[in-house]
Amino acid sequence: MYKIEWYKLRSSIKSNIIYFVTLVICIALFYGFISLGDPYNPLVQGNEKYDFSMYAPMIRYCIYVVSISLFILVSYVNLYMFKEKLKDISVLITLGMKRSKIAIWYSEEMLTVSIVAFVIGIFGGIICSYVINGVLSLIAYKNIVDNRLFYVQSFVETCIFFAVIYCGITFINVIKVLKKSPLELLNNHKVIDSKRNSKFRIVSEIIVLLVSYIFIAYNLKVYFSLGRNYQGNIPDYESNKFQVAIFAAIILAIFLTIKIIAYLLIAITKKKILRYGESMFIVGKLAFRMRSNVRNMFLVTIVLTLSLCGFSLIPILAEFSKEYMEQRMVFDVNIPFNYDNIERQEDIPDIDYQFAKEILEENDLSVKDECILEEYFVWEKDFSGPSGRKNKYDMPRLAISISDYNKLREMAELEKIELEKDEFIYQVKNDVDISQFEDALKLERSLKVGNSRLKPSKEKFVIAENLGDYIYNTNTDDLLVFPDEVCAELKLAKKSYFANLRGDGRYQDCKNSEKEIYTTFRQTYSYLYTQYGENGNKAIDFIGPMRFISIEENDISFMVIVTKMLGIYIGIIFMVICMAMVSIKNIIECSSDIDNYQLMKQIGMSSKSIKYLNLKENLFFYFVPYFISIFNFYIIQKTFFMRFGKRVNVYFQGNGYVNGIMVPFLAVSIILLIYIIVAQIINFNKIDDSLKRSYLQRE
Repeated sequence: MYKIEWYKLRSSIKSNIIYFVTLVICIALFYGFISLGDPYNPLVQGNEKYDFSMYAPMIRYCIYVVSISLFILVSYVNLYMFKEKLKDISVLITLGMKRSKIAIWYSEEMLTVSIVAFVIGIFGGIICSYVINGVLSLIAYKNIVDNRLFYVQSFVETCIFFAVIYCGITFINVIKVLKKSPLELLNNHKVIDSKRNSKFRIVSEIIVLLVSYIFIAYNLKVYFSLGRNYQGNIPDYESNKFQVAIFAAIILAIFLTIKIIAYLLIAITKKKILRYGESMFIVGKLAFRMRSNVRNMFLVTIVLTLSLCGFSLIPILAEFSKEYMEQRMVFDVNIPFNYDNIERQEDIPDIDYQFAKEILEENDLSVKDECILEEYFVWEKDFSGPSGRKNKYDMPRLAISISDYNKLREMAELEKIELEKDEFIYQVKNDVDISQFEDALKLERSLKVGNSRLKPSKEKFVIAENLGDYIYNTNTDDLLVFPDEVCAELKLAKKSYFANLRGDGRYQDCKNSEKEIYTTFRQTYSYLYTQYGENGNKAIDFIGPMRFISIEENDISFMVIVTKMLGIYIGIIFMVICMAMVSIKNIIECSSDIDNYQLMKQIGMSSKSIKYLNLKENLFFYFVPYFISIFNFYIIQKTFFMRFGKRVNVYFQGNGYVNGIMVPFLAVSIILLIYIIVAQIINFNKIDDSLKRSYLQRE
């Protein structure tokens, strides 16, 4: 019968401290974050204004996917804890002890440590759950929602998840004990010395490394420095392609950077640049370890880079989405019409949106102000059906009347604009960088529109004030504003509906209105669906997508804060993986160097100097991946912000996003420091114990 022998518990935890601490952190984080999506969590159940219940399953699935990395982390940590026991296990097998009994003994010891770690982790998870739910509810609801003390479903899932992890790891360890010979077990952690690399190979890898960074710099310079935004000079598919190419180049560059560092250390030892002292010993030891540690450091650096992306880039992009929503949702209700799939100009309907207002009113959404925006083709040749366009997104700039324009400005709380009968205005989205057009806009020019010749407005020609995204034609960021008389002569391109409501609309009322408006429009203008209802095998629509600010705020605000939390979760998990891998490696190396440290003590080196040597050696394997990952993360971050162009400055008001980057760097640095301290305490204790034993043996 399995029993916990409390007098051995402290010793077991001490000998498996890295495994114990890692398991406690993973359990606390898993339970804390999985409780976010618990069906009984008051946070996701929402209130009268918000409804977040639909996101609960998605939150849980995201946590499941990310938490797969926990299995890799815990199994990696346990692997090296198992290696610490290999010598004892091999001796016991040699002495004739039954392998099954050894396997049971080791499994029971790890089960004891795992149970205690699980209990502590669950208590930590409850605290973590309270903190996460408190922060999210404060952001979403502006007050803290009462959190439940305990979530049974989340607890059961946590038990199942880590039971699977423990059983899988134990099965692997038991197989090793039962199947492998003592010699195989002792050599299980040995790494075959790498082959000697030729000068040609070394030079080739240096050239490839330089080419990789030149390729990255070239792409940053050419493809992401052209005033890019979502609809700028380069199509999205082009920028995506080159961004992926940069990521691939970064991965190659990281691997080669680590290899070049290994070559440099070997070269320093061979050329005898450092002839005497501690430096010679440290560099020689580093060169020896790097021969078999390149892949491990490469993996650590990649995961650490992903950790920085999780900590910093994901929350910033989430905040970017929130700011984008506030920019595009100037009006409470947006019902745009699009003619993208209409082949004949005469099929474009002159829509009467009275039905939309009536539906809104019936659903307790009182309309405070409205504008039925009529947009026109500047020239008749501007219209082209999908079969006549070279690119389906190649849509023309449209024109609106000054009356509708001022109505929109009034609803957006902007001042009205005066326009003479022979003038026109150029309206541009406020997040578009127009500096590239400044020279052309300064030129004297006029437009021949219908029977009129118009010139730029003297009072205010280029206006880049925010009127939302939905007043523009598909894939365009600008429009022209003409006098009413001019627009009366032009062909109608589309009619859209914009409204502001009295008060905040309830989420469900907006959802009901959206469905009813869509159904009514489809019935009223059924001929569109009869003639153009499908594009290939894809059903198409002509109205919308409809936007209600209540729905947008509900969806975006909650997903933003959840995405931020997931980013933090990913960052912490990946950071713990990295630090656990490096710390365990350093602890094992310290154990294998005990004989060398005893020899140093015998020849007169102080214990303090020996510890200092061990510290400097280990710091190398902490800080090399840390600084390489920071450098390459900066490149990744640069590609995103160059890609979004002026939007970064518009949304974040200059370089305010820098503050959001510094905090994650600080968090990563704190976790790094904690693992360094814990690992070095373990190493220093090992060194002290071994030196004391050596001294007593000599006495």
